[in-house]
Amino acid sequence: MRKHADYQLVYKRGRKQFAKNIAYFYAVRPEERRSDTAGARVGLTQRESEVLGLIVAGLSNRAIASRLVIGDETVKSHARAIYRKLGVGDRAGAVAAALREGLFR
Repeated sequence: MRKHADYQLVYKRGRKQFAKNIAYFYAVRPEERRSDTAGARVGLTQRESEVLGLIVAGLSNRAIASRLVIGDETVKSHARAIYRKLGVGDRAGAVAAALREGLFR
C-alpha cells in the first residue's frame, strides 16, 4: 500500500468534498485493492483481513476505526463477518484461528 503521506496529499489537494476514506481509496493503486490478502484463502475480504490483522495486533475497535479511517460500528460489522467466516464466536477465537491458519504471525 502507498504511504500514508500519499493519502494526505490526495485529501489536501482540494478534494474536501470527499470523505477521508474516499481520498484514501484514491491514494491506493488499483492493483493493491485486489483481495489477494492473507485472509482471502479463508474467504475474508481485503478490509476484513486488515481488520483481523489489527485485532491480532491487539488494537481495540476504536483504535482500528481510527487507523482505517472508518466508524466504530463498521469495525464491529467487519468483526462479526470475520467471526462468522472463521467459525468462531469472539475476538480470542478469531485471533486463535488466524494464528492456527497461519494468516498472521
